[in-house]
Amino acid sequence: MGSESKTISVMSRNIYLGADVGVALDLLPDFPAAAQFMWDQMRATNFEKRSRVLAKELSLYRPDVVGIQEATKWICKKGILSRKKTIFDFLQILIEDTKHTGVGYSLAVKGNTSTLNTGFSLPAIPRFTVVKDPELFTPIFGQESASCGFEIADAILIRDDFMGDVIQAGTSEYTAHYTVVPVLMEIYRGYSWVDLRVEGYTVRIVTTHLESLFDQDSEPHSSVQASQLIQDLKSTKSPLVVMGDFNSDPRDPRGKE
Repeated sequence: MGSESKTISVMSRNIYLGADVGVALDLLPDFPAAAQFMWDQMRATNFEKRSRVLAKELSLYRPDVVGIQEATKWICKKGILSRKKTIFDFLQILIEDTKHTGVGYSLAVKGNTSTLNTGFSLPAIPRFTVVKDPELFTPIFGQESASCGFEIADAILIRDDFMGDVIQAGTSEYTAHYTVVPVLMEIYRGYSWVDLRVEGYTVRIVTTHLESLFDQDSEPHSSVQASQLIQDLKSTKSPLVVMGDFNSDPRDPRGKE
């Protein structure tokens, strides 16, 4: 590219699911206590308020591409046979807030393929994940409590005026995943990617969120996943940008300290 070629600007943000999973895991096997802790902390950290600040930051720096980690949906249901209802969709809230700033962003898609890659999820399980929130739930469900869970995803946002340069988009999965409770709580990770057309060239942008949990004195899952990511991308011919939350630590493999 020449000296006046366009520069691609990127930003990476972990927008935080709103609660400390580590603390919640310490409360198990008391699932209701863990669920209530996470719900209360999520409400206290108030993503709707945080989102407005994030949207202002995006409008200030105007990155072409934004890698998002922990794009979280909090989903609840009234009873066993009730339909699930999304109570908070962090990514959609952020997207809408960017539109209000005048510098809008949207989820990177091409055709029917999206860069939204859902990994770790905890389903709304009656009796196990029941939480109380009278102020919020009474108008929605007609009762003070509901069974709630969440889904966490990676995603890529593109500034709206740059969306026409998307060539293709997609997601991929890591083979290694961390098991907390077999079947019920297995944490899957992967990455999202998008190819952009920039002055006749193709640029690939990747965002990922590697595993934070680990078994003491063994190779962390984040390291195993990073190795797969390198292998997956090593044959990429175009310019490549990889960003994300890598959960790397110079102490790896970590012990108790």
